[in-house]
Amino acid sequence: NGLAYFQLGEILYEEENYAQALQFYIKAIETYPEIPNFSFKVSKCLSKMKFSLMAEKFLKIAMRIDKNYATAWFYLNIN
Repeated sequence: NGLAYFQLGEILYEEENYAQALQFYIKAIETYPEIPNFSFKVSKCLSKMKFSLMAEKFLKIAMRIDKNYATAWFYLNIN
């Protein structure tokens, strides 16, 4: 279930286990690609892991899914 993967990713992210959280966020995207928050969370993990260009790509994906996704716009414009 994609939502369960997302919740596992959230727990791991809070524990600062970004590599493992990333895996669960990706699984969530595979199940529900239309949810922009999943791509945003992938971006946050990648950013924490110092993969800035890939992080930016996932912010743009989140904005492509929802052009009014304010959180992605904010993070894209502060970096």
